[in-house]
Amino acid sequence: MKKLFFVVLTSVLLAGCSEDNSVEVKNENQKESFNPNAPFEFNEQMFLKVALSKIGAVESEVSWEVGRAHLNEDGIQDAYLSVNLSKRAQKDVENAKNPSFLVDLGYLGNYNYLVIWDGETKQVSNPYLISSNGLEALKVKEQNLLDPGYKTLSAVYRVKNSAFEVFFRYLNGSIVPVFSYKIIDGIGTDYPEAFVHEIVDNPQQLQQDIIIYEAEIPGYKAISEHDPNYYPMNNLIAKPTVVARFFFEKSMGKYATNVE
Repeated sequence: MKKLFFVVLTSVLLAGCSEDNSVEVKNENQKESFNPNAPFEFNEQMFLKVALSKIGAVESEVSWEVGRAHLNEDGIQDAYLSVNLSKRAQKDVENAKNPSFLVDLGYLGNYNYLVIWDGETKQVSNPYLISSNGLEALKVKEQNLLDPGYKTLSAVYRVKNSAFEVFFRYLNGSIVPVFSYKIIDGIGTDYPEAFVHEIVDNPQQLQQDIIIYEAEIPGYKAISEHDPNYYPMNNLIAKPTVVARFFFEKSMGKYATNVE
């Protein structure tokens, strides 16, 4: 008998929870006349200003990257912004009672955000918080996954000696996670884990499937010149072993797999 297994965000492969990480934080320094929810024609600086007001940050403490893509079915080009608060992360560690502990944790905290400007409504979404290593910005990618007419965004991030990739859909003005998997884990130990994904056609529906394979880390040594929290992961080699194949379950709006 087959059972349907749903996958959403967690720090463990093939398990999940359903919490919403979108946040809206009022910046006390913003002027009363500034309305972050007011529509505006796309402008990168205005996009950044609105996003930072929602995050509760100032430009001097962040780095950011902007991209343009169609992100939903309306056929109108949107924009996305990844924001990294590395300077705040460093300051938090410097001011901590036990900074070495936070360094060992890989500067883990609320330092990475994804934000979208909607080309139809001309408004900015609530920031989606990805708690992760504050010294590393999100690696945002445009994926062909849910529909050939628009892009699905994914973001790679680190948590201590692990790394993950999460996939999002942009739905009704909100950033919604639909799938997440572990890229590496256990780095610095004798039993590391590594995985890669492949996006493949599903003959039964428009949305594509995601296959997760076990992977090899070439030249891996438990003790090396690399800090386990920053171990390179751009040279993983897929093994033939399939961990699972996931399909988009429309009734739930996320990816799932059949488990025997």
